[in-house]
Amino acid sequence: AMVANEVAIGQMVSLMSWSRFLSSVPSFMRFYDKTFLAGPTLGVSTSIIEPIAATWQSVAKAVETGLRVMARVGSRVIHIINKIYSVAQTGYHAMTVVFAVSTLDEIIRNNSPPREDASGNEIAKGAKLSDFGYLSLVTHLLTYGAVPKLYIPSTNFTQTYFPNSKGKSDVEGFERFAAITQAGRDPFTRSRGKTYDIGSLMYGKKELIPGWQLPLVPPMRFEDDWSVDFGIASLELYFRFLFEINLARKGGTELRFARAPAGKKYKRKKSKKSSGAIGAGYNWSGGDQVALEMLLAAALKITASVGVGKLSVSGKLLDFEFSLDPMICRLEILKVGGKSLFSLAEIEDMLGFKLCPEGSFRPGAPFGAGGAQAGAGAFRITDVATKLSPSTVNPLGKVKPEDYGEAPKNIVTWMWPPGVAPGAQGPAFDIPRNNVNRNYRGLPMYTDVNSGQSDMLPGIVAPYFIAGVVKDMSEYKKTGPEYDDSDLQVLRTKHAAADEELAAIAKSEVYFSRPLDLSYFKRMDGQGEIGSAFNPFWQARLVDTTWSDRAASLLIQQKQDFTGVGKLFSVSSPGELLDLLL
Repeated sequence: AMVANEVAIGQMVSLMSWSRFLSSVPSFMRFYDKTFLAGPTLGVSTSIIEPIAATWQSVAKAVETGLRVMARVGSRVIHIINKIYSVAQTGYHAMTVVFAVSTLDEIIRNNSPPREDASGNEIAKGAKLSDFGYLSLVTHLLTYGAVPKLYIPSTNFTQTYFPNSKGKSDVEGFERFAAITQAGRDPFTRSRGKTYDIGSLMYGKKELIPGWQLPLVPPMRFEDDWSVDFGIASLELYFRFLFEINLARKGGTELRFARAPAGKKYKRKKSKKSSGAIGAGYNWSGGDQVALEMLLAAALKITASVGVGKLSVSGKLLDFEFSLDPMICRLEILKVGGKSLFSLAEIEDMLGFKLCPEGSFRPGAPFGAGGAQAGAGAFRITDVATKLSPSTVNPLGKVKPEDYGEAPKNIVTWMWPPGVAPGAQGPAFDIPRNNVNRNYRGLPMYTDVNSGQSDMLPGIVAPYFIAGVVKDMSEYKKTGPEYDDSDLQVLRTKHAAADEELAAIAKSEVYFSRPLDLSYFKRMDGQGEIGSAFNPFWQARLVDTTWSDRAASLLIQQKQDFTGVGKLFSVSSPGELLDLLL
């Protein structure tokens, strides 16, 4: 329920971001008209575009106003509900300590109940928890992580993760919570849906892309290779060319960790093994855009070989590749034998500047852009300013091109600065300014299986539990007739029980198993599943006790120290200790 509610908050942010993008379209229409069309057309274009923009704007603003109210109220209510679930889940988990103790008492009474006469009066006590049983119970309960500071470090089977804690385990716990939530996003939230690339369909292929892509110029794609054999020499040539101009719709919503804004208490814990993400620092943010994109790529490779048999020599005579998608250029001219004559980097060093920009981005002109977030103002331009490429600074920090439904790939639209087209700005600037819920405080406290459980005490702590019980011989004698040596040996009872008690132990474990024999149990994606508090497929079973379990129970329950360990505590001299060890 908590994961689903977090995804619902992401959906609210998605709708708000989408409405902001919708409202920005008239601003871009007016901007292009004023900048490029009004002058050459002597104002004719304005008379056509302005009525369309005005009608669009009135409808879009009404939609944005309604969705803003829904997103603001809905995200706050859902966030409060999630906090209630958080406390309820943790409280319920803590109460299982009481349930476990009461269940254990019930098991003992059911298996060895007290004896009563016909009137219901107790005439003999039943079995009871032994010293070993108490030790096992306490050790087991200490691994319940719902109660902070009351579990054995690194051995707790479950753990409660606190959103403002800076501990390494809490950091990793919330990274796991965030990963599960990210994976649970619906297609609209994840990437505003995926459609087939229209250009690829024209060539008989089916390539899924985020959003949609409308070709404005018929895509030109050509790829082929040729080879010519001259007997003692051969030549191979590979050529590829691609040119497209598309109107592309991109967008998506992410649950990301944000650096704490000024004045906030939570801090990132610096660790080489962790990103330092604690629950209170998570933030929902979404971006949407439509832009004109250009795609240009070309490649030419020539490989030649000369000689016969072992005397043949081959090498790349020319290996040239230029690409504006993802705007990474490669240029190498090689001589026979594979040794590089010179490369693109060497050419750039000689020229003193870059021929190709760095980063996986495309050029393009925006026609609509917007963004939204829910968080404690964490995405602020003055707070996070990390270089995205040599020439740009992204207010959102380290955003990858594939984030937000690949919207950042169009870097021009993503970083469209405020004020250039009044009323419109790229998601990188609109997200920090458009916060639908500043009361959202990230991921709430939750309890889950501890994925980093240690094997320091194997077989004793959870998920195992050992029940140890004893029954006093004095009480045992009251439960039936006594026998002497004249009776059958099978019924004869010797009274010389160890520590004057009869004892027994049993061991159980909980384990995760998702059934595969019924269609409504098995995963339809065919993937394996790891047990966590986010799934219900947990079961219990009895397991065999180990030699160490039995040795410990004999030593503690019945004082039978056949291992000799107890003697170590009663030695009076180093020599006596040495004799014992040898």
